[in-house]
Amino acid sequence: MCNFVAIMSTLEQALTSFFEARPQLCQSGTIVVGLSGGRDSLSLLHWLAHAELVQNNIVAVYVDHGLRPEAAAEGELLAKMIKDWGVEFRAEKSDLTAETFSENAGRMARYGIFETVAKQVGATAICTGHHAGDQAETVLLHLLRGSGLTGLTGIQLESERGGINLIRPMLQATPEMIVQYAAEHELTPLEDPSNQEMRFARNRIRHDLLPKLAAEYNPQIGNSLGKMAHILQDDWAALEQIHAINWQAAVFEKGDGWCAIDWGHWESQNGSYQRYAIRRLYAQLHGSAQDLTLENLESARLGLLTRQTDKKYQLSGTIVVQFVYGMLVAMQPAAVDLFGAPQLGDGVIEIDPFESGCVSLENGRWQIDVQPVPPSAIQLSANDPDQWSEFLSIPANGQLTLRGRQPGEKFQPFGMNGQVSLKKLMIDRKIPAVLRDQWPLVADNDGVLWVAGHRLAQRAAITPQTNHAVQLTFSQLSV
Repeated sequence: MCNFVAIMSTLEQALTSFFEARPQLCQSGTIVVGLSGGRDSLSLLHWLAHAELVQNNIVAVYVDHGLRPEAAAEGELLAKMIKDWGVEFRAEKSDLTAETFSENAGRMARYGIFETVAKQVGATAICTGHHAGDQAETVLLHLLRGSGLTGLTGIQLESERGGINLIRPMLQATPEMIVQYAAEHELTPLEDPSNQEMRFARNRIRHDLLPKLAAEYNPQIGNSLGKMAHILQDDWAALEQIHAINWQAAVFEKGDGWCAIDWGHWESQNGSYQRYAIRRLYAQLHGSAQDLTLENLESARLGLLTRQTDKKYQLSGTIVVQFVYGMLVAMQPAAVDLFGAPQLGDGVIEIDPFESGCVSLENGRWQIDVQPVPPSAIQLSANDPDQWSEFLSIPANGQLTLRGRQPGEKFQPFGMNGQVSLKKLMIDRKIPAVLRDQWPLVADNDGVLWVAGHRLAQRAAITPQTNHAVQLTFSQLSV
């Protein structure tokens, strides 16, 4: 990354320096450019379209949130303005409404559209017109909101979104440099009236707070905030390397709409790593952790440390985190209900198959009912809809246990020739990995008799030779 204090004297020099340092970005392929019509993005697009250094195809994307009636006409005006620049123009609409729009929602919608278009056209990079003024505003905005270190690092010069490079080549260019470039090339930017609305926090910082700080405290406040962000980016990168190494010691699992790490690993670490781990789990499901606020993150972290298994903590959007069966789990709404499955907990439970009764499982969420049944009274059906109830032949020694799986364990499922590993069976039956170690198995001294809810062992099946039988039924209790 270039040193913030070594800003080029003109926008053209700054952009040339950026791309000369990254020849792979400007030799081939397609670049998507976010185009609002303002001076910043218009100047960036003009330079990219005319610079001999840049050999890429350029696709300009204008996003209409549908909140201003004149926005569609502005998109048409932009298309005419740049029609001779040799770039492709696309006008896209977001699905936001006046009720759902916010500064953050608008930003996320724009980036989502940029990413979609980039994938459609096979772009190697998404390029936005953020500059040094935007960096100063962002750092101040995060500071006022009580941000942690990640927020104070501000806008990144380069990052990634959906596997596509996200670059901001004007990040070290001042607003004055952009004004000068636009005047020299007679560019006529569009003025979005919402940029003057003081109900938006960023506008208040731009038009009120920053000018006051510059006038009364530090004329170079923008440059100072930019330097601070640059230094903290290096510090955060070093800290992330340490955390990433630590992450390798965690047991990480991922399923359909959820991911998790082992609780003991997470709980034993310091607060900095705990926040890192939650952000990383969130990013696994969301694609990035950029919109995860410190307030939500810290509230979830402190709540999780209380180990309330019934409590879900909202991170952002629809993603929640929860303490589940010795794991820290991040989940989307469509994820499998990890509490909708039985878990054994620690130890082994002895079952007397000759006595009626019930035994509670982990946290009292599930129980197993034991009911001795005369074999002659059993009516077996091939289409029995209740997967959680099963008739078993009582072994000769009359002993049953409820336990978890053992390393390398195998058994012979009913109706099959030969044995299969429990691991393969659980994978085939789509039992989430995070639940497998404590999945209840009914067993005797010779091995597994029933993988609860899934498969009965051949030797446990009811036959004409069965002398004693028992019905075992798992049921979920309301909490």
